[in-house]
Amino acid sequence: MLRALAKDFQQRFATIRDFAEALEEASHAQENVTLPAWPLSGQPALNTLPAQQGSQTVENATLLARPLPQAASSPLSPQPVLNPLLAQEQLDSPLTGDYKVSYANAAPKQSMQTVTGPDHTPKSISSIVKPIHQPRSLFRGKAMLLIGLALIIVMGSVAFLLSSLNNHSNAKPPVNIQSTPNIHASATASFRATASAAANAYNAATNHGVMPGFDAQHTRVNPFEKVLSLTNVSHLVQAWKVSTGGPIGSVPTVANGRVYVSAAGRGSNEGNMYALDAGTGHVDWVKPYGTYYNGAGPTAANGTIYIGSDKILYALRAVTGDSRWTGTTGGGIGTTPTLVNGVIYVGSDDGKLSAFNASNGGELWTVSISTGHSIRSSPAVANGIVYIGSDDGKLYAVEAGSGRGIWTTPTKGEIRSSPAVVNGIVYVGSYDGKLYAINAETGKVLWTASTGKSIFSSPAVADGVVYVGSNDNKLYAFKASGCGNPSCQPIWTASTGASIISSPTIANGVLYIGSDDKKLYAFKASGCGSTSCQPLWTASTGDRIRSSPTVANGFVYVGSEDGTIYAFHVPGT
Repeated sequence: MLRALAKDFQQRFATIRDFAEALEEASHAQENVTLPAWPLSGQPALNTLPAQQGSQTVENATLLARPLPQAASSPLSPQPVLNPLLAQEQLDSPLTGDYKVSYANAAPKQSMQTVTGPDHTPKSISSIVKPIHQPRSLFRGKAMLLIGLALIIVMGSVAFLLSSLNNHSNAKPPVNIQSTPNIHASATASFRATASAAANAYNAATNHGVMPGFDAQHTRVNPFEKVLSLTNVSHLVQAWKVSTGGPIGSVPTVANGRVYVSAAGRGSNEGNMYALDAGTGHVDWVKPYGTYYNGAGPTAANGTIYIGSDKILYALRAVTGDSRWTGTTGGGIGTTPTLVNGVIYVGSDDGKLSAFNASNGGELWTVSISTGHSIRSSPAVANGIVYIGSDDGKLYAVEAGSGRGIWTTPTKGEIRSSPAVVNGIVYVGSYDGKLYAINAETGKVLWTASTGKSIFSSPAVADGVVYVGSNDNKLYAFKASGCGNPSCQPIWTASTGASIISSPTIANGVLYIGSDDKKLYAFKASGCGSTSCQPLWTASTGDRIRSSPTVANGFVYVGSEDGTIYAFHVPGT
């Protein structure tokens, strides 16, 4: 019976049938049964008797095989409420839950303590309850009667408890009509406040200049993103898409609540600049700007959009698309302009690097750094130095204020990858299939890492890791500080279905990149605990993705060679 009423349901009989069989076995045991001392070993005191001036009361239902001696007896109260016996099919039902016996007209509860003797040691019930010697047959009859009554009482009580438990488990929890909406509203308000603060910070930062690669160092990291994260990126869905009619290799640039992206015109090399509402995709304006160069993207700052074309650098009003000014170069501009401290730096196909005044388009200086070779690498600027690659296979370092050359470092292939500068190291990819880490002050090669094929992709750097895509269909992650030897092995890689021309973008721990397999991917930037990682999310477009994705304020934007600009978001955010 103690086992049947154990506080821990796992210590009770598994089914009512098990209890009945155990009780039947007990009825055939020796007559003078000694009940174990309470509490049972390893269990809390379940049915204990409070010492109270010689009288005894029972807190929980206690069934005794013999009456207490007159000197230690008092009416047993309260009595358990009895229910009918369990039906046959209920005998095999599991005994689970935390049962509690109910009483009718229950007396107030009293403090519980274990019955002890003079030496303060627990006493067994048999030592407290003295047997009364009666004829054997009479005792057997009374014992069987008591056992039968005990069986009825216990089984009835358990039936009642099971019924109560079922009613409890089936009942719906009470709903606090006021607190639940308040909690939800509080969480929503907190999230909105965080997202709003991040958006305000993004807008403040990008007002002074944002470009493909995000910043002038081309880290390709947006530190203000707070909406999209590792926990919800898998829920991204298409928010909108807008057809431009021509291939899009340009990186979208987000500023002032708009997405700016360049695209080829329908059936011609003419380029068009699009300004789209960042949330809805509504086309605010479209302006032609000359010949389209695949990969050239816009830079936005102070209400102006800068974009290069055939020997012309355009400055357009961000709100209307009207021209502010134009500047000229000696060759076509197939790179993204970089803006630092009111100066625009841009390379051109005549092998020259030029600097323009961002306010009026006045040329500040032009220097020939690559005779007879085009410049299709976008310049990165850090600590007063401009770093730029060329089709002659060299990386150049030039003084930002004067255009004076500082150093030149050769690779074994063309450089169309745009360099990234972090912690005094310049990272750049080459057609020779290697990623280079070069000392930003001296031009010394610190280390190289090989991929399977040529690298068009521009590296991204975050949290001590440098990432780059390759034409061998893989994304690579290398330790940014190197690995202590001339050639480094990747921390992890991820495979796509085709070449990766797109450059990675990182925001809030998530890396986004496109592929020629017509898919946009999202990966955990810190890796997956293995040398080969699977994406957290993918989305398909109608053609190759050579545009690099941009992440801003809960949206992911990317262009495709199907002539469409896509926007993805998490519904509800």
